[in-house]
This record gives sequence, structure tokens and C-alpha cells, in this order.
Amino acid sequence: MHCLICFLFIDQNTAQPNISLIPGYIAQLGSKVTIQCSAQGQSKRFYLHKAEDKRNLQIAVTNEDRKNFSINKMNWEHGGSFYCSYTEPSQFFTSSEASDRVELFLSKPNITLAHTQWVVRGGNATINCQSQLWAAKFLFEKTGKQMPLQVIEINGTMGTFFMKDANLEDGGNYSCRYSAKEKPFIISEPSDLVTIKITDPDLPRPSISFHPSPMPQLGENITIQCSVNNSYKAWYLYKDDGKKELQSVEASSSDAVFLIKNVSEADGGSYYCNYRPQSGFHHVVLMVISLLWALFLWTDPNLYIPTISMSPSNLVAFGEQVTIRCETGKEAMMFYLHKDGDPSLNWTMETELYHGTLSIHNVSWDNKGSYSCSYVAEKRPKALSLQSDPTELLISDSTLFSCFIAFCSCLHVLISVRSPFCMLLCVWRSDCLFTYSITSLWNSSSVYVT
Repeated sequence: MHCLICFLFIDQNTAQPNISLIPGYIAQLGSKVTIQCSAQGQSKRFYLHKAEDKRNLQIAVTNEDRKNFSINKMNWEHGGSFYCSYTEPSQFFTSSEASDRVELFLSKPNITLAHTQWVVRGGNATINCQSQLWAAKFLFEKTGKQMPLQVIEINGTMGTFFMKDANLEDGGNYSCRYSAKEKPFIISEPSDLVTIKITDPDLPRPSISFHPSPMPQLGENITIQCSVNNSYKAWYLYKDDGKKELQSVEASSSDAVFLIKNVSEADGGSYYCNYRPQSGFHHVVLMVISLLWALFLWTDPNLYIPTISMSPSNLVAFGEQVTIRCETGKEAMMFYLHKDGDPSLNWTMETELYHGTLSIHNVSWDNKGSYSCSYVAEKRPKALSLQSDPTELLISDSTLFSCFIAFCSCLHVLISVRSPFCMLLCVWRSDCLFTYSITSLWNSSSVYVT
């Protein structure tokens, strides 16, 4: 049957067809796209419609329960909203309800932050949007905000949005779209999201620490603790560039504990944490934060174990200088010095290719003890070697010899003269091991050694 003008009546009792896009709803310019319509039963006449075009885009008759409509070479005109319907052969003037709509977009643009996602309150930020083709305009959008943001600068395939004097409300997720000069009223699919996070310099910076140590062995569990002197609603843990949030804790407390199980090589890196205050700006996600980072290395027992030595020797006079040297047969990026009994002490040594050195000037009693060293391999910057065998730093004091001479002189005088008066020739000092005292006795003497 043929007619110049045909009217179709919609039968709501007829099953609604299904519509899908193959390979997907995002298409490259020049690529092939298939729009598939399907319904129960056979021998149907399918109609493919485009929302922007009131005419039937394509019509096809098939003996199967589905029909594929093809766009052989995708261009800007093909972008838009599609739906389909069908008629039964026995009811030519009665049409089914329209299917749900599918959106066919041209490839999304690429969105990037010019610097970092962390922006200090009152500072500036720049967001760039990169299109495939020469663009007529770019639109920047913020999640939760209906109106698109104004584009300040367009340079061919790049659009730039400048954020000045950032405030807390500017934090959030951003995306962008673009339209080509050939079809300025057809808009691309939105880009991926980028997140801008506003830091507040008035908030105290949290502290971060690793337990039991920032240098675990592979396979161990480690906890990262962040704390600050107040109660806050949410804590967040980030690594390296901070683009991906690793863990979060929703708790009104002054600290948060994050657990990393079964430490692997991929876990090595720089970690930092931030928090969101308990009150105020609840509609802003992750926006009021403060941060501090710490280095997390994992221990690899397969690395060459270094050796440690002291110069001029392990026995150093009080107030003198000692140089501690750590050596390895492999190229090292960094050497670390450790002191037994103080796990928090990890001195960075002055590093050359195969050895590291650290000098202690004006040696005091606090410096005595057992030392070992480790290193980070040049080609594996997150892998730490096992510690060397320990070496002991001993400290001598020249005043000990003076005390001994004074003690001998005192005994000689006392035995010879037998004075009834007290003669104190060497008094106690905190840096002297002996205290010598002669009490007031007539024919005897007593020596106290402490």
C-alpha cells in the first residue's frame, strides 16, 4: 500500500520495542554505528526516528524480531537522540509506542587541570578542555550546578576556564563539552570528571605516621595514622599525586587509622592525608582539607645487604667527631642510618654512588649506641634493603684520667699526713663515671665509687 500522507494510530496495548547502539553510544567521526530495534514476534515494519527530525529516518520490513539500521560513516549530523517503533503487517495504520531513547554522541573531549587539584582558598586554578576537531565553543560544567560555566579563552581545539580567587563553593567535580564549527548546535558528550579541592590554610595541618614502621617487609600489614587536635567529620588518604583517593573514614574524631594489608611493591610511595571539618559546607565534598605527606618504603630481602664502619674508629673521645660510612656493591639512590632502640630515627646520609656517609660533630653521651644502615636501590626507588650488621659507637672522656690521677694523689696525701679534714679532690660530674670522696676520719679513709 502506498500513500502520500499516512496517519498512524498508537496502540498502547502493543509491546514497546527495545533499542540499542552497537558498539556503543560514543562514536568517532567516520566510524560505523549500528542502531538495533527489536520486539517480540515476527514480520514487522520498523521505523527509526531521530528526535531532531520529525520524519522517519529509516523504514525496514523484516521477518525477524529485530532490525539493524546502519550509519556507515558517522558525522556531526548523526549525533543526537534516537528511538524506534513498529507496525504489524495486519495493522498497517496502528503503530506501537515509541521505544526508550538512546543518545548518540561524538567522542568526548579530554579534560585536564593545568597544575594540581589542590587549590588554596583565594588562589587560582586553570581547567583545559581538548577537542578532536576545531571547536566553535566549549562549555564547562560543575556537577550539581545547572548553568554551564563561561569559557574565557578558545584556541582551536583547546578551551580554557580560569578560576580566580577560589572559595569553598568552587570545590567539586567539573566536566566539559564542545561543539564543532561545522555544527555549532550539536554538543559532544561530556568529558570525564576532574576534581578541584579547596584547601583552607587556617586549618591545622594533620600529622601522619606509620606503624610499626614506615619501612615494612613485603607481605606485612601496616597502619597509617593521621591526627589533628580537634574532632572532624571525615578523613581521606591519598598517595603520590593525589589523583585517586585510597581510603576514607567517616568518623567524628581527632584521628583516623588506615590499614594496608599484605604490603606489595606497588604500595611504596608518598602518602598524605586530609580531613573535612565536622560543621559547615556539608554540600561541598572533600573541599576543606589540610595535608601532610610521608614516605613509605618496603623492605626487599633480596637486595644486597650493606656494610657499616666508623672513622677514625668505634671509640671516640667525648666532644670529638666521628664519621659513619655505609657501603654497598650496588648503585644506591639514598642511604639511611638507624640507631638501635629508636625506630623513629632514620637519618638520611650524604649519598654517593656506592656509599653514604654521616658525620656526628661534638659527640655526646646521647650518641653512644648501636648503629646500622640501609639503602634504596637506584633502579628501584621504593625498595629498601635489609639493615647492615650493627656496629657499636663507644665514647671515652679525658676527665676520667684526671679523676684517676686525683684519686691516687688523694690517697698518697691521706696516708702520709693522716689529716682529720675532709679532702675532696674529684667531685661527681654527670659525664664522669667515678666519684671519689675522702671522708673525715682520723686513722682511716673510705672511697666511694658510683
